Formats: sequence, C-alpha cells, structure tokens
Amino acid sequence: MKTRSIVLLGLFGLGIAIYGMARAKAGQAKRLFEKIMFSFHRYRDSGAKLFQNKIWLRLDFALTNPTAEDFFIDTNGSIQLKVMRVYLKGKQIGYATLPEFYKLNLRAGGTAYIEDVYIELNGISLAGEIWDMIAQNKKDWIKYTDIINKLSFEIDIDGFGQIYTLKQSFS
Repeated sequence: MKTRSIVLLGLFGLGIAIYGMARAKAGQAKRLFEKIMFSFHRYRDSGAKLFQNKIWLRLDFALTNPTAEDFFIDTNGSIQLKVMRVYLKGKQIGYATLPEFYKLNLRAGGTAYIEDVYIELNGISLAGEIWDMIAQNKKDWIKYTDIINKLSFEIDIDGFGQIYTLKQSFS
C-alpha cells in the first residue's frame, strides 16, 4: 500500500477511537448526572440593589457523587453550567449567574464545589412573602424559619448536548 493510504487509514482509525471514547464518557456523564446530589455549601456575602428592588447573595454549592464510579473530565466546553433558578413555594423569585466551570472532578463519594455563585432575588416577591409570614405567625417566632424550608434551587447542566436539571430544597 502507498504511504498516503496507510496514513489515511490510520487517521480514520484514530478518529473512530476518539469518537468511541467520547461516547463512553458521555454515557458515563449521563448515568452520573441522574444520581448526582446538589446542595448548599456556604454563605459568602449579601447586599441589596435598592433602586432595582433586588437582593443579592453570593453562595457556594456542592455537587456530590454518591456512586462508586470516579468521574473526571476537562470538558473544554462540552459540560457547562447554564443557569440556576431560585424558587420560594414553587414560584420563581430569582436567578443566578454561574461561574465558568469546565473541569469536573467527582471521585466516588467525593464532592466538587461551585464557588461564588451570584444570585439575584426579586425584593418585592421576597418582601411580600415575609409580610405574609408576619401576618400569619404574629409572635410565633419559631415559624419564621419556615421560609428557609420553602426555598428550592434548580441548576441546569448542559452535558454533551443534553440538559440535566438538578434540584435542591431545604425541606
């Protein structure tokens, strides 16, 4: 065979091998994202934008791998965190911008952190909910922590062209 034919066959074989590895990694990511646990990790900072009626928070979240399967990928963009939504009693009250997150190292039973997530909450919706709680609970102070139990978060992860939604509530 000519050298050119050998080189072309070698490149074709290499392409098939790379495609097979990418498909296997995508399958592993799909299995993992169906089981991954998303949780609140740490409070960093908060503030208000008074003229825009917004309250902002900077929080850290954790992704925990409960499986016995290690997962590491330097995605170069093939896995991206898209958006985070914040809900209070099922009503969306805020959203978050997510930091660039292209490397994911989730060892079996391990945790990866999404740090410095900037969340903006609608101040009017939050104030209305607090007002309703004051009217309902009066001086029963222990019930004021119920607002935390009614908060929930969703995060969308785009992995290899498919969107996975992870949910977390505090109840």
